[in-house]
Amino acid sequence: MEMRSIFGSFLLLIAIFCSAVTVFGQETTGSIEGFVRDTTGAVVPNVTITISTAKENNTGGSTTGIGTGFKRTVNTNESGFFRVLQVPPGTYSVVSSATSGFGEVKFENVNVAIGQNTQLTIVASPGGEVTTVDVSVSDSPPVDTTNSAIQTTVSAQRIELIPKGTGITSVLRTVPGTRPESRSAGFLLTVHRVEKMFS
Repeated sequence: MEMRSIFGSFLLLIAIFCSAVTVFGQETTGSIEGFVRDTTGAVVPNVTITISTAKENNTGGSTTGIGTGFKRTVNTNESGFFRVLQVPPGTYSVVSSATSGFGEVKFENVNVAIGQNTQLTIVASPGGEVTTVDVSVSDSPPVDTTNSAIQTTVSAQRIELIPKGTGITSVLRTVPGTRPESRSAGFLLTVHRVEKMFS
């Protein structure tokens, strides 16, 4: 009887350890990085970059509440590079302060997704003018050149817009490259001739 109790305790300990490893392996934030350059393409060092929650989230316009109240300030290094890690998913404003004869530059509606690296190139104009760039109306989506993974991020806003189903399969139907698999009652995802089954 004592042997069963020890074996049961051992199995419980292994189960707790495995679940803890799984929980700690999940990403919950993204990042923003980039360069500050002048109009000729030369890097601009020691520029103060402030990343804060976009105005829509501050006024309650966000349906998720994710990213509200976030503000972080960093300086570019001697190469004009900046990086902000552990940014909660949401929509942000990125502002480079006016410095060394360059005007202020504002990037609005910068989206950060879980596990994604959002890249920006800030072009500072000489003089005191303020330049505003609305990222949401850009012609092309940002490309993360630091990661070669093929993935799709389904934002909370997108989930709210799709018809509600009974489970994750209603979300999988909206992801490109997936198709329902009738034999296993799951979804099949094919990328570069490699298939992955979701049940």
